[in-house]
Amino acid sequence: MVIPPFRENPVAFAATVEALTNKAAELETRVNEIHQALAEINEQMQSVSDALHRLARSAAASPATEDEPR
Repeated sequence: MVIPPFRENPVAFAATVEALTNKAAELETRVNEIHQALAEINEQMQSVSDALHRLARSAAASPATEDEPR
């Protein structure tokens, strides 16, 4: 008959469960931090994209003359 690990050494099993629970909490915190950082980067990218679109519209609305450099 096979003895389940938690019955063979309940203290070691409990310690393993606790360690894994702590690690899971650390990973969840890190995932949340990365998610927030990605959201901030997305906002920055959107701002740059908006600015580039405004510049493109501005350049299209006022084309340079032959003598003016672009």
